[in-house]
Amino acid sequence: MKKNTQLRLSTTVALLVLLFGCAKHFAKGKPIDPQKNQLLQLESDKANKGKRFSVTGYAAFGNDIKVGPTDDPVIDIYSEPDGKGRLLVSFPIHYGKGANKVHVPEEFTNADIVLYDDNGKTHPYNQKMQFSFTLDLQLDRQRIEKYLLDDKGIPDIHKKVLVFPAYLTNIRVDPAE
Repeated sequence: MKKNTQLRLSTTVALLVLLFGCAKHFAKGKPIDPQKNQLLQLESDKANKGKRFSVTGYAAFGNDIKVGPTDDPVIDIYSEPDGKGRLLVSFPIHYGKGANKVHVPEEFTNADIVLYDDNGKTHPYNQKMQFSFTLDLQLDRQRIEKYLLDDKGIPDIHKKVLVFPAYLTNIRVDPAE
């Protein structure tokens, strides 16, 4: 009886390690261009809830980010390296070392940021990367009015769209193709 219980316990522990110890791999998303208002257009259509999309750009952080056991830092994706060009999108990304995570030392400059792609391979912050995500539209919340951007990335006060509040989740990181 004792051996049976130990065997079940060992099997249960092994299954838990397999379930929770492995990084979850998500599919690559359909490429979109936020500079052409495509993300805003997707956020306005409830049919896009749960679909996968991707943005290609360069990762950067502000100098003041909060990272802790329950905090995922918000990463900004720009059209050019070093936090220059247009801000394309921002989203939380898991902190740590491993697939689809970001590592930032306690004191850092953007040059110290290390991105881990879907295979766990490291990449410097200034490498162009593809960030895939699930569009989690909050359909039960009131829609928000947002301004479409003109060709220079400036909000056009004459062009508005109603969007659902949205979260970008299930992040996948890959080198840009």
